[in-house]
Amino acid sequence: MTIVTQSVPDPAGRPGPALVTEQGALAHGLCPYCVSEIPAGARKCRHCGEWVGRTTRGVASALLRGVGWLWIALSAAAVVGFWRVASFWLDRLSLQAPDDNLPPPVVLHILMYVVVALFALQALVIGLGLVIFAGLAPRRPR
Repeated sequence: MTIVTQSVPDPAGRPGPALVTEQGALAHGLCPYCVSEIPAGARKCRHCGEWVGRTTRGVASALLRGVGWLWIALSAAAVVGFWRVASFWLDRLSLQAPDDNLPPPVVLHILMYVVVALFALQALVIGLGLVIFAGLAPRRPR
């Protein structure tokens, strides 16, 4: 078991960092966040409510973060695919003889830009929302 030694208090009398063992449990009774005394071996400080041992957000949080980034990546690929297909068909449409039933090509290009922008925006909002939501998961001891 590796033990990190405690530093000597400074001249103002403030205590140094807490003595922490390899497992993350406190070897003596000082909270590293609020520097109040807590029982040796405590995993959570009763004064400030912080976990003093090692913590994790869990598997569900990691999976949710992965789903968020995957959503962004797949949506970006779909936006690029839609952009290429729509550009191809709009170019072919502009080469044909004008049709009175279709709007002018400029209007169709603007409509394509709006659809691509909205699709990209929803991809970022939903994907980053999932990633941020995963980061809000409470930390629990291992």
